[in-house]
Amino acid sequence: MIKRFALLAAFLATLVPATAQDLPEGFVYLREIDPSIAQDIRYASSHNFIGRPVNGYEAGECILLRSAAEALSEAQAQLRQLGLSLKVYDCYRPHRAVEDFTAWSKTPEDGVTKNEFYASYEKSNLFKAGWLASRSNHSLGFAVDLGMIEAGSPEAERPMGNTYGPCSADKADRAPDNSLDFGTAYDCFHENSYTAASDIPPQAKDNRGLLKSVMESVGFENYRREWWHFSLKDAPSRREPYDFPVGPYAGGSGETGENAPANVATGPTVRVVCVPEDNMLNVRDAPDTEANVVSRLPAGQDGVPLIGCNREVGLGAWHELSRASGVIDDAPWCTVALPDNPETTGFVSGAYIFPSSGGAARCE
Repeated sequence: MIKRFALLAAFLATLVPATAQDLPEGFVYLREIDPSIAQDIRYASSHNFIGRPVNGYEAGECILLRSAAEALSEAQAQLRQLGLSLKVYDCYRPHRAVEDFTAWSKTPEDGVTKNEFYASYEKSNLFKAGWLASRSNHSLGFAVDLGMIEAGSPEAERPMGNTYGPCSADKADRAPDNSLDFGTAYDCFHENSYTAASDIPPQAKDNRGLLKSVMESVGFENYRREWWHFSLKDAPSRREPYDFPVGPYAGGSGETGENAPANVATGPTVRVVCVPEDNMLNVRDAPDTEANVVSRLPAGQDGVPLIGCNREVGLGAWHELSRASGVIDDAPWCTVALPDNPETTGFVSGAYIFPSSGGAARCE
């Protein structure tokens, strides 16, 4: 555009937050397509490698091209059958954010985030080393950074000002995250972040393999140096990056990112299984068979909101493996909300609940 009023309008548009009504054509908020996908948009927070919210992130929201968002929803449907969920860390990225990374890399090292995110590098070398780039598919709307969580598990708290261990350390020694173990944390500038890295736990390798397989099945391809980064293969040919800000979702609650409340109305649900028809499933006030019973759910009850479980294993996968082996005494404890009173929660054994969309449970 070269006309003065058009230029002025474009400039003013960068000064107001993006909403569901003013996204460029073809873009959508992910929560419009699939609100069950967890969002932990790190660049809208201070827990990232530059230690503060990144320019252009005015809200912790995932925005993508519709084709990419719909493909993610297809992947989510596959994982839901295993009691798992996708969790996105970054989606569309304004070009001004990429420029912010460049400017940050040229400032003197202050050591605030180095030990956690890039201990083996100098910040001035992160572009040369290939961890950062001056252009990104994220700015075209078809790339996403993501992992997997136990469906319904609450986001881990990361208080501002805390310091954490290296992102390449064992999961227990890294910053809190409800993600499954992938061998490193998200945005870890370390060779163990390479998708095919060998020096990571076997379970982490399996988690990477599952994520890669599911994402490839819906049309994404992985970037070999980052287990979390995927780009849609059948993407538009546009090369000029977008630079509109990531603004709050107009149709949402107004609370986004790290402060967004759990929404049991749109989250995963389970049904009561493996309980005789004339019996009830006890809901207790603690994850213990001796704990007080606060309520009971009838056999076959469906649509029970799942808040989370205490182990990194999908309910569907646990039922399949444990029932097949005959070992059912290691079931996870899960927190559920009562269907008729969602504000009341309690604990149930994972041996007696199964994802609502997960097909038939094995109970023999």
